[in-house]
Amino acid sequence: HVIVYRIAFHARRFDAVRDLCKRKLSPKVSGCIFILPGRKNQGLHYDSIKKLLINQLPVPSQMILGSTISRGKNLRSIINKMLIQFQAKVGGTPWAMDQMPFTEAPTMVVGIDTFGKIDSGGLCVCGMASTVDRHLSRYQTASSFVDDREHFVKSIKDMFKKSVLSFAKANKNTFP
Repeated sequence: HVIVYRIAFHARRFDAVRDLCKRKLSPKVSGCIFILPGRKNQGLHYDSIKKLLINQLPVPSQMILGSTISRGKNLRSIINKMLIQFQAKVGGTPWAMDQMPFTEAPTMVVGIDTFGKIDSGGLCVCGMASTVDRHLSRYQTASSFVDDREHFVKSIKDMFKKSVLSFAKANKNTFP
């Protein structure tokens, strides 16, 4: 069940948009698409709607500008790309890699990234994403805040353990 909203120019106040979202969005809704007025990078209420959906109404969403689709130019391509993004947001697999040379055996690909410097005395954000399927198209993610090297190593260890267990769960107790 997907809901499509067209935010009109008369809905200048975000209160009206927020009230509409709270009335219409429920756990039964698998996603929503918002058609917003405005120019590129200036969609009316874009940031406020995303913040509302992330913090209060956890419903996958896709935003598109009315001007983008009303031009009619490359409309099929635009809609196709939007649907691929939306499919990924609701847990679908928009594309897959097949016959990769190293995937004959159960394979997990892991990516790790950090933001910040542990040595600076502040917090560092550490994130990990890992594949859980043989097509390398479904992921498990984890993140944590760390404040020193000891916590950083423990955090990586804990996230990696979570990744391996998620892989095994998704692959009938087969480990990577």
